[in-house]
Amino acid sequence: MSATLFEPGNIGKLTVKNRLVLPPMLMGYSTSDGYVTQRMKDYYEERARGGVGMVIVEAAGVRFEGKVYPFSVNCYDETHLPGLTELANAIKKHGARAAIQLGDGGRNTRRELTGAEPVAPSPIATHKRDQPRVLTVADIRQFVNLFARSIGLAKRAGFEGAEIHAGHVYFLNQFLSEHSNTRSDEYGGSVERRARIIVEIIEEARKLVGSDYPIWIRVNAEEPGDENGITIDQTMQIAQIAERAGYDAFSLTSGGSHYEASMGSTYFAEGYLTGFAAQIKQVVNIPVIAVGRINVRLAENVLQRGQADFIAMGRGLMVDPELPNKAQAGR
Repeated sequence: MSATLFEPGNIGKLTVKNRLVLPPMLMGYSTSDGYVTQRMKDYYEERARGGVGMVIVEAAGVRFEGKVYPFSVNCYDETHLPGLTELANAIKKHGARAAIQLGDGGRNTRRELTGAEPVAPSPIATHKRDQPRVLTVADIRQFVNLFARSIGLAKRAGFEGAEIHAGHVYFLNQFLSEHSNTRSDEYGGSVERRARIIVEIIEEARKLVGSDYPIWIRVNAEEPGDENGITIDQTMQIAQIAERAGYDAFSLTSGGSHYEASMGSTYFAEGYLTGFAAQIKQVVNIPVIAVGRINVRLAENVLQRGQADFIAMGRGLMVDPELPNKAQAGR
């Protein structure tokens, strides 16, 4: 079904006032030990005030040892709740829906930041990083519990939805991509087995937050340039697995070793991921969130053509938080 940019949309049972989403982007405004600061609250509140339909707070860590950047926020401990609650409230008071992304660095963590060795599904190191310790099945199941716990905390803090970060080059992507997953057990091999961990995460989370709490997942559309990287055909399979498991929406991003250059880069064509979003739309019935150099004009076209259900606009909203209000007013 086609939509227009400023009509309401739904993710699960959550109604969003328009189809514009602020995607999670690392701003580095938390404290060094992962707590919310006033600057962080001010930044996200300003975007909410500007008229965006939903704000997704940047990737919050499910454990301290999984951090990749010095000033990244956390959501794994009771002590994080007061700041996260204030952050969620600051977003919601302007009519935007407040959501938060949850993730972990896996093999991309750095010992000098965390004091711990990196971990990964397979003994493959990220470029210029330490050799990771290979996770046992028991370790993996503990990570499933960590993600579920963080989703539970996010709900308690007042966030109205949670996004699971399985994209870019981070922990859950390291399972989904054959480029980084060479396991031969139940967590490696076929797409279904590589996706097993994301299925187990939502199954465990549902025990804590119930069936109505919106949870969705972000996955790479493809990983060009990476040997055995994710392809769009695999992503379509992952989307179907996610829908069957109970995820409420599917968010596309760009991934693989090139992702830092690709996200919003002028070297990539305008709307370069929207064709992939359209392919995902063909195989699932849950909402699809598109991203990747999309301006207001293109966003309207993508929605009206039925290629996606929501549009994530990152750098545009970073530099101009009033962009949604301006666009709606024809300015």
